[in-house]
Amino acid sequence: MTEEFSPLENLAAKFIAFNCAVNEFDGHDFESISSAFSTIPLETYKPTVLIAKTVRGKGIKSIENRVDKWFVTTSVEERNSYLTEIINN
Repeated sequence: MTEEFSPLENLAAKFIAFNCAVNEFDGHDFESISSAFSTIPLETYKPTVLIAKTVRGKGIKSIENRVDKWFVTTSVEERNSYLTEIINN
């Protein structure tokens, strides 16, 4: 969805072009995050770039991947509803 709204093209390829070592991982998976950080540095004498692949609003179906819900003010009722949805999943 972000790619449709604000395209980044191939972010990893851009960093690789600048001689960086790149690791892309699931930014919603704590084991993947921990593993990514434990591998730093990826290569000697190269900057390490970690790219966490995420979905905005992940876990809350009513706002997941909805651009119109990314930058809005929510009511107390909406926030409580979102928290309930997260807790029950």
